Amino acid sequence: MKFIVLLALVAFAYAQEDADLDSPVVGEEKWPENEDTNGGFLAGFVYSNVEEGSCYFNLPEPAVLFHVLNGHIVTGDGTNPVEGRYTVAAPAGWEMENGTLRVLVYAGRGALFNATDVEFSCDPLDVAELSVYSFPQNDEVSEASSNVFYRPGYHKGDSLTITLPSPVARFNITGADGRWEITSSDDGLTHVVTGFVNEQGVDDQKEVHFSLNYLVTDEDNPRENWFSAGQITVAVTTVEEEDEGVVV
Repeated sequence: MKFIVLLALVAFAYAQEDADLDSPVVGEEKWPENEDTNGGFLAGFVYSNVEEGSCYFNLPEPAVLFHVLNGHIVTGDGTNPVEGRYTVAAPAGWEMENGTLRVLVYAGRGALFNATDVEFSCDPLDVAELSVYSFPQNDEVSEASSNVFYRPGYHKGDSLTITLPSPVARFNITGADGRWEITSSDDGLTHVVTGFVNEQGVDDQKEVHFSLNYLVTDEDNPRENWFSAGQITVAVTTVEEEDEGVVV
């Protein structure tokens, strides 16, 4: 499967040059399902004038895996993987490369669809302050890496809470500043990061990175504890908001 995706990525780079300007979809590379893997596609979705806004994907069928290679998922009401709905905010300039969001999809068995069947739209006014880099990056049910992007930047007194929907074999905050304090619940589902050092006005600390290994408790059902970025919960509380009982 890794080989198939690699070939698709190479083909995608060339296919962008021949984009159909009447369609938001460019460079679709598709593969059928077989006994070893689900069918799927890699495609680019072209946007314009999004600025710091959001884009929306509405799949015709829920997917086994939906991964935006260069985007962050906005968790909450706008995203529901079970229904095939995703809100995507690409908050960093490097992510919105060539005005295209690159999407990798593995469809369900017998439910393969085309990229052109996906409803895609964007709204520059829908600015999300908090988002999670898209994961998992493949369907191996092994490990994933991500980050929580906070548009205003993390500052002294801020508290980031990451809550997972299922237990994992391992969870780490990666690249952490030695002055950060990381507290985890006994069940390993909730992780709180505090101790940020930036003063207000210094806004360059915008991402907290993490990695995890999925927990496989049933070899016959390895996806039992598998989840995606759209299924975790993230929240940032500032000193002022903590006093007022408000969570971002």
